[in-house]
Amino acid sequence: MTIYDNDYLTEVTMPLLQHVGDGLTIDQHSNLREVSMASLDHIGGSLTATRNNFIQYSGYYMYGYSTADRPTFDLPALRTVEGDVSFSNNDYLGDVTMPALVSVGGRVYFYYNYYMAGDVDMSALESIGSDIYIYYSPGYAQSDACAYDLSSVMSVGSRYSTSVYIEYVACSRFR
Repeated sequence: MTIYDNDYLTEVTMPLLQHVGDGLTIDQHSNLREVSMASLDHIGGSLTATRNNFIQYSGYYMYGYSTADRPTFDLPALRTVEGDVSFSNNDYLGDVTMPALVSVGGRVYFYYNYYMAGDVDMSALESIGSDIYIYYSPGYAQSDACAYDLSSVMSVGSRYSTSVYIEYVACSRFR
């Protein structure tokens, strides 16, 4: 399922959606404020949020949202993602909430979410099939810097390939 390139889109709310057979991609939305899928339990492919710049324009002047206005991704019932969980190039990202997520078949990837100022809650996540790659998410030191909660992770990758890469992250807490 792909939701692509709509600058008028401000909210994606699908309270009854339980299963996505393939991937879920949310790509290139400049005014998106909230993604909420309260019943989504399983994604058969990857969860991808890319190039959602979340920038407001006022004439020729661009500015980011205040902390309270930053776009959020709320997937409270999501338990499994067979592919990757990938958030990249989302400049003003807010909270990413997946507290029931137990298994990711691929990688957990947060890349260049430069002015991110929300928390990432994957507190139930136990198994990651590939690797963890977190780079410049956020990359800008802020007074309200984010926190990552991956505190239940017991397994990353296979016995042949394991990688945890966390670099240039201006984060107040990482569990």
